[in-house]
Amino acid sequence: MLIRIITGLLLGLLAIGIVFFAPLWLFVFFSGFMLTLASVEWFDLFMSKAPWYQRLLFVLGFWLITWSGHYISSVVIILACLIWLLAIASVLKSHHPKLHELKRPAIALPLGLILLSAAWLGAISLFQFDRLVMFYAVWVIGMADSGAYFIGTRWGRTRLAPVISPKKSVEGLIGQFGVGTLMGMALSVFMSVHNTGFYGFWFLLTLVMISIGIFGDLFESLLKRLTNIKDSGHLLPGHGGMLDRLDSLMAVLPFYALGIICFGHSLFNLS
Repeated sequence: MLIRIITGLLLGLLAIGIVFFAPLWLFVFFSGFMLTLASVEWFDLFMSKAPWYQRLLFVLGFWLITWSGHYISSVVIILACLIWLLAIASVLKSHHPKLHELKRPAIALPLGLILLSAAWLGAISLFQFDRLVMFYAVWVIGMADSGAYFIGTRWGRTRLAPVISPKKSVEGLIGQFGVGTLMGMALSVFMSVHNTGFYGFWFLLTLVMISIGIFGDLFESLLKRLTNIKDSGHLLPGHGGMLDRLDSLMAVLPFYALGIICFGHSLFNLS
């Protein structure tokens, strides 16, 4: 547990430094680097024995879609949101026999390219809109995951999704919502707009973000169950792989970015 805490703190400090103090080019590079590592792990979930050049082609495809999607980012983000809605449905119907089709590389790899690209595009869009708005997603999901882990480890008894992820508990879920919402609302105090409608909107948005993040985590767990893999990697001590660390955030970023693209300026012009 100590290793997990230390790794989490270092990642948190690095995220704060990059989001609030780095220029745009460095944020783009850093977020792209992390998602590139996640893309390799996504590839290995389904084609771990493939030669190295196929991994390289997958990464190049991820970069190409993201670069091309820069000009039509809203389209890529909307497509990813639709895919995540299907992913949520697959988690809710985890016993359906046709879900085994998800482990086919011909299906899983194109889906991964779109989801990874949309996460990167979403992060860049949010960063360009407002750094604190971008950090809010990282903060809420990080705090929610920590609440789920520590409360679930200490008091978890009732299994939440025993078939998909045996370690997740209802008690951890309560901690996830409680800690994530509390810490999110604490950060919202530093936003540029302060009125009852603003805080009410941000409260509901936080609940939605945490809910989507939970399904993002469960969807990755479902993919690992289908491919008989415990962790996506071992890059982060105490956390597993980069994909294990980013799965919830990957699900949240497209929806969050789409909301900010559509309603952000109106929201922050409230008086």
